[in-house]
Amino acid sequence: MLETMRAPQENGVAAPQTPAKIYMTKHTQYTKESITTFEETFGANYMSAGGEEMTVKTAEALQSVLAKPGGARILDVGFGIGGPAFYFAETFGAHVHGVDVNPVGVDMAQKEAVRRASNNQNKVGGSTKFEVLDIGKAHFAPASYDIIHSRDVMVHLSSEFKDQLFAKFREWLSPGGMVCIGDYCLGTNTSVSGAPSPAMQKYLDARGYHMMTPAEYSQRFVQAGFEPDYTEAQDLALWYCSVCQTEIDRVSLPGPNRDKFLEQHSEKALTGLQKTYSDKIQMTLRGDRSYVMVTATNLPADYILRKEVCNAYKQLSKVGQIMSCDGNVSARASKETFLITPSGVNIPDLSPDKMVLCTNDGKACKGEAYKPSSESNLHNLIYQNRPDVGGIVHAHSIYVCALACCRIPLPPAHYAVCELLQEVQDFSSPTGGSTVKNVDDMVVKCAPYHTYGTKELGKATLDALGKNHAVLLANHGAVVVGADMECAMYNAERLERECEIYWRCLQMGSVGPPKPLTLSDIQSLQSADQTYGQEHRDAEEVEESETSKENQ
Repeated sequence: MLETMRAPQENGVAAPQTPAKIYMTKHTQYTKESITTFEETFGANYMSAGGEEMTVKTAEALQSVLAKPGGARILDVGFGIGGPAFYFAETFGAHVHGVDVNPVGVDMAQKEAVRRASNNQNKVGGSTKFEVLDIGKAHFAPASYDIIHSRDVMVHLSSEFKDQLFAKFREWLSPGGMVCIGDYCLGTNTSVSGAPSPAMQKYLDARGYHMMTPAEYSQRFVQAGFEPDYTEAQDLALWYCSVCQTEIDRVSLPGPNRDKFLEQHSEKALTGLQKTYSDKIQMTLRGDRSYVMVTATNLPADYILRKEVCNAYKQLSKVGQIMSCDGNVSARASKETFLITPSGVNIPDLSPDKMVLCTNDGKACKGEAYKPSSESNLHNLIYQNRPDVGGIVHAHSIYVCALACCRIPLPPAHYAVCELLQEVQDFSSPTGGSTVKNVDDMVVKCAPYHTYGTKELGKATLDALGKNHAVLLANHGAVVVGADMECAMYNAERLERECEIYWRCLQMGSVGPPKPLTLSDIQSLQSADQTYGQEHRDAEEVEESETSKENQ
């Protein structure tokens, strides 16, 4: 069957017609006799390379999604006669929707499904559904499937159509869903430009096949919107050669399989089959062709932020600010939501997908698999009352806890403490004035003690934090905020360092207590910060510019 791709419509109106483009080879229709021959080499219910061995290999790559409670939803594109579909349904309880253009294979798979049902072979709650459907004409709602699987199909599709199909795959996948493709590909004897060897080009032209290198597969999936770090194309050349030898040995070596084959076919047919397999192995060993397994994950829209929160929490552990599953980290995701670390999950088991999206009541959003941190209410209160905050860090670092356990606030004895304090307006200005009248208020305060996870602790923390960027929690630790995750992490590091400096000052009691900065000192310091760093002009340059404007 030869299919064509028609010109698309624009805004409901037919687009100008262009010559139809062939996107599928003629080699998509098989007779029952030819399919039975495939089964004799590939194994029962298989008509693609590797048989069940490749399916097991695929399941290993998909195990995180196959483990989905209730069973993963799988779209099996070009399912052949159902081998992988039955395996996924009966082993993992998956719900498999198989589509194929060959009605003979679909009929065989449907009959096999009935036979298996009558024998009660599916004991884990999975299901299979098979239908004749051209994937080029298929329309599915976004996020309809958790897995999209395909074996030995892409070789029949043009490069241009592959690009369109990969983009559709991403649309049809649920967040966190995966694509897994096993197919023939070009080998290492391919030029840098992607041109196959002359011998391989002749082979492709004779069959109308469309092959790419593993690297090009990765590139095409990335172009379709999949993240590079979560797209992988494995060249399985040696595995494929081993599989080919196993498959031909299955019918060529003396034994019942050979006898059964010769009951249906001639010695000449067997000799021809042996040569076909020998040619495949030699072409692969020469580097003309190979076999590839491509996996790509459709990351959630907020994945980058999930990764940022996860990495921040791991960094706290790495630098010793927490241990085990102490503390928590969060980042604002939107006006109504924030992402936070899960409750009671140890560092080695932590991954971005385990971060929990919470609503503005501090509870996990529908569909989140993990329970949020016990301090989600505390984080929520801060986000609700501090629109300037985009990231929050709650840690139990050593010197922070030393001061917190003594319930000692942190004054600006060292000038850098001011980075953690609210801004002081210019109180010398006749039109302005300071929001802070007493230097005693210019400290990182220590909130009174309350049990972790309680509303009382959340309220006490918010009150003591005020407009500052850090607050100590009595007998507990500290909460630090920032405009984003990076800023909050910087402030957490700054707080620990300043607490250590102050703690060491307190050890020198014989020479007198530390001398905090005055309000005037703090205001001058914050003015200086306005022109600090490469991105700001010097104060003198600013003053000259203002003077020049006045004289114009």
